Amino acid sequence: MAGFMVFAFLVGMDTQTILWHWAMFAVVLLGGFSLFAFNIIGGGDAKLAAATSLWLGWGLVAPYLLYASILGGLLTLIMLKFRSQVLPGSLQRVEWIDRLHNKENGVPYGIALGISAVFVYPQTIWMDHIRSVVSF
Repeated sequence: MAGFMVFAFLVGMDTQTILWHWAMFAVVLLGGFSLFAFNIIGGGDAKLAAATSLWLGWGLVAPYLLYASILGGLLTLIMLKFRSQVLPGSLQRVEWIDRLHNKENGVPYGIALGISAVFVYPQTIWMDHIRSVVSF
């Protein structure tokens, strides 16, 4: 969050735009915590989505969340298939693989959130600024 403020100042973002970015953060955080309260997503996922939304702003959050929903659905299907298979004994001894395989654990949705951010990031004000400063 502090990094956002530093970079917003460096690219010359006006106060109104900064406040709109913070409003987007608040909306996504509130929505994320509401989903967390109903055990739909994890608390870390809610915070990651809100923090990413702070950097994206109003114009890019809808595509970001759409990509996250689609990729999250695909990831869920992959995890369901993975968890339906018998895990070989050698992999059961690998703690993180065994934890991923456990049906009691949730889907690591942060993967979908991260990939979605990478898809949307080239359209951000941050990349516009880099393109204006650096000629390729």
